[in-house]
Amino acid sequence: MDIKLMPKKYEQKQGAGQQVKMSRDSFSQITKLAPKAGFWMASSIILLIIIIVACLGLWGYQDSLIKEKKSLTVKLEDLGSQRDLDLEANFTELNKGIENLKNLLKNHIRSSELFAMIEQLTLAQVQIVSFGADLSQSSLSLDVEAVDYKTMAKQLVVFKEDDRVKEVIFSEVGMDVDGRVKSTIGLELDLSFLKP
Repeated sequence: MDIKLMPKKYEQKQGAGQQVKMSRDSFSQITKLAPKAGFWMASSIILLIIIIVACLGLWGYQDSLIKEKKSLTVKLEDLGSQRDLDLEANFTELNKGIENLKNLLKNHIRSSELFAMIEQLTLAQVQIVSFGADLSQSSLSLDVEAVDYKTMAKQLVVFKEDDRVKEVIFSEVGMDVDGRVKSTIGLELDLSFLKP
């Protein structure tokens, strides 16, 4: 008994013509695929070349970046060794001094303006006997003499009406032997006019 695993229609015949026919069928199928396969093959090769060139370019660029990094590191170390720490400390000290001077000038009170204000506000018939100032408390203490009570009252009004004076404190009124009115006047000031 002969068992054949291959069906009869697929069996090859022993003749040479049949083999040639099969080869021609195979060749025609290959030639139908050839234009498409050629395009894809060429595209694949071009893409492969592009990828290889890009990889080589990136590798070279990475190499140049590594060299540049080493060069910059060496330059930074050289610059660090050239630093003059004493000079830097002097500049820091100078900067602190400049800032302190700025603050001093900003908060400086020109007390000469205070004398000009008192001179401007004092009436002709009033004489200042003594003068005391406590600028930390924004206050002045004046011992004054006037020719009479009316002049003293006018002087108080002049002080009260001035914008630079916040409050007028009147105390210790009396007369001396010459008939002049003596008093102590306290002034609380707005010191903003004394600052530059």
